[in-house]
Amino acid sequence: MFDYARFRELLAEREQIHSEWEAGLADYYERMSSFIAENITDSIAFISQTCTADEFVWLSEVFDDIARKTRSRAFIDCLYAVVKKFPEEDQKYNLTHHIEDAETWID
Repeated sequence: MFDYARFRELLAEREQIHSEWEAGLADYYERMSSFIAENITDSIAFISQTCTADEFVWLSEVFDDIARKTRSRAFIDCLYAVVKKFPEEDQKYNLTHHIEDAETWID
């Protein structure tokens, strides 16, 4: 089962890191991507069914790390399906580009 409370804790940590150059960001990326990759099936279910637009935007920072760790086509397919639900966010944050980058890790 997806641990939504842990996911929210990680997002709260990220929201406190204001610059991509700030100390702790690389560590955060590793922890978030490992958390999502740990049980990719449950994570895919969460992302496709429950993830909000804001959560999806934050998660996009680690799409490529998750894909690298899991090599999951189902994960990439899920991302392409979910981004269609958030066209404004896709346009503003270029989420499709993040998915395309992540897709390069899939054989």
